[in-house]
Amino acid sequence: MSARLAILTLALCAGASHASAPARCTETLSPRDDVQSAIDRGGVVCLGEGEFRLSRMLVVGRDAVTLRGRGPATVLRLADGVQSTVIVIGDYQHETPERPATDVTLERLRIVGIGRDGHETHGDYAYLTNSAVVVRAGRDVVLRDLQVSGCRSACLLPARTAV
Repeated sequence: MSARLAILTLALCAGASHASAPARCTETLSPRDDVQSAIDRGGVVCLGEGEFRLSRMLVVGRDAVTLRGRGPATVLRLADGVQSTVIVIGDYQHETPERPATDVTLERLRIVGIGRDGHETHGDYAYLTNSAVVVRAGRDVVLRDLQVSGCRSACLLPARTAV
């Protein structure tokens, strides 16, 4: 049985702001849409209900990105056979991150990792653990109302502080 971790509100790095009303969606996606491309465009990316099967980890490497679901009905899950972190916030390409990602929010999502049977680290990046959410360097990072399960390494891992 996989461990389940429910996060009501967790702010990483001092000074994380909490807006009183959620920002409007810049883009709204369904499970068949490309989540990474929407994240790369920035803004408030809203995910509808359903299971988003990921063929690779999602990377939030730019500033001012919100990834918002509709609660437990919005599931981010790695596709069968994928050995990876589910979401990386910050610079994953360098062992010591070159710069922090700032003003990033993940909220109202269910995130399912690879489970206990997977590899401990990412095949291409030995310093990157196969956790559900890894913050490699961040400022004003907010993780709110997340349900995380199927964690191989750690469910939530602040791996590096801001540079």
